Amino acid sequence: MQKNYTRALTSLLVFALGIIPLFSASLSDIVQKALASSSQIQSYQLIKSNSDLAVSISDSENQLGIEVKSGEVSTTYDNTLDGYIFGTSDASVTFTLPDEGDTSITVGTGSTQCMPSNSGYSISPYVAAGHTITYGETGDERSTLLSKQNSLLGNYTYDSNVTSFQSSLFEQVISLLTIEKSIKETEKKIADLKTEIENSLKLKTMDEKSLSYQGKMNTLESLRSSLASFQSNATLVKQQYTVLTGLVWEGVSDIPVPDLSFTPNPKGNTSVALKALAWDIAKEDLKFEQAKQTNRTLGLSGSVSVPSTNVTTANTIGSDITRVKGSIGGQFSAKTFSLGASASGSYNFDSGDFTPTLTVSGSWNNNSTSLVDKLNMQKLENQVMLAQIDYSNALTKYLYDASSLNGEIAAWNLAQALMENTVLYHTQVLQQQRTLLEKGLARLSDVEDAAFTVELDSYEANIQLLNGLVLQNKIHSLQL
Repeated sequence: MQKNYTRALTSLLVFALGIIPLFSASLSDIVQKALASSSQIQSYQLIKSNSDLAVSISDSENQLGIEVKSGEVSTTYDNTLDGYIFGTSDASVTFTLPDEGDTSITVGTGSTQCMPSNSGYSISPYVAAGHTITYGETGDERSTLLSKQNSLLGNYTYDSNVTSFQSSLFEQVISLLTIEKSIKETEKKIADLKTEIENSLKLKTMDEKSLSYQGKMNTLESLRSSLASFQSNATLVKQQYTVLTGLVWEGVSDIPVPDLSFTPNPKGNTSVALKALAWDIAKEDLKFEQAKQTNRTLGLSGSVSVPSTNVTTANTIGSDITRVKGSIGGQFSAKTFSLGASASGSYNFDSGDFTPTLTVSGSWNNNSTSLVDKLNMQKLENQVMLAQIDYSNALTKYLYDASSLNGEIAAWNLAQALMENTVLYHTQVLQQQRTLLEKGLARLSDVEDAAFTVELDSYEANIQLLNGLVLQNKIHSLQL
């Protein structure tokens, strides 16, 4: 209802003045063209794109990893075989699973050789696997929180920058309208004062030697200086407008009525949410550092290989030696100690021989870095407290800004109501003066003065709407 009433008053102003802006651009067109042509907006878009890519890169690190190695290819001349032996050091494929234990599976050919003239070959294919089990805090939650923080920050920064750009554009248009209004007011004052001086001289109520005449001439010169200053400032602001929008200033039309509905969120906005995430990340860092003092890890590994050799020479015809090799191992580690054990074996199919091997290892230290660890722990605890304070301050600031914004909204609504009453009154006065002029009961100057007042009201009404749009953007910023 309020919006419809304001639009009706705007139409009434145009009707009362008897003019329709033919060349002025609508505010929505100005905004769209400014956004499309601004290198600043393009910069914001690229920054947001890089932020999105960084988040995507971070997320892709948690996907299946595949690594392929070709190995080294070599050739060697063998006098005994009277030919070249071709071989590779190892060709393999490793799959790393996106789990907490960084499970890896490797399949490879091992060292391979190919004898000349199909006299034999040698190959050692194998499969190996590894997995780490952590007993305690792994810190995986931190990467999730960080990814969420980066995503929120990228979107929030972009939206805030675009909103700020639009507000700057509205304020630029407000400056232009304010200067144009000042120019028209000053030109009217100059014209009225010149007419007053001329009439006084004609009626001989004042002569050119009187102090009254000198005072009015001084006022006239002061008005002319003010007019020149306004015109110079208008030229500068128009140039700034062109740089900002890529358009030539020809006025503005179709300024929408702002939507100033606002309900504060007791939990704050994205800015507060970012501080909350920073607090969570700080707590996660502290939790992980504390866990490092007590965490235990168990690394498991195993492999199976089947080396096979087939050689045909003058002394050995069709000799085929095939074995199976296998190994398993484990490493149990903590802050101050490490225990390891591994077992391996080799079985020869031809001879039936089995060769086992068992290895045990261990280490211990007195944790000489305990003082450094304590200091780092204290530092992280302080960071948690600082992050909590930052979050509390951000929420308090949001609630304070929201309260202040409600005051600004109330003030704008009051000013808008007063403006609407003023516009309606001045429009009625103009219509009355026109009616009286038609009946010969008013002077043409009375009608012109009333029309000029209504024209100034149109500037004030547009400025009021633009101030409302700036306020609407402030609301939007608090709701991001």
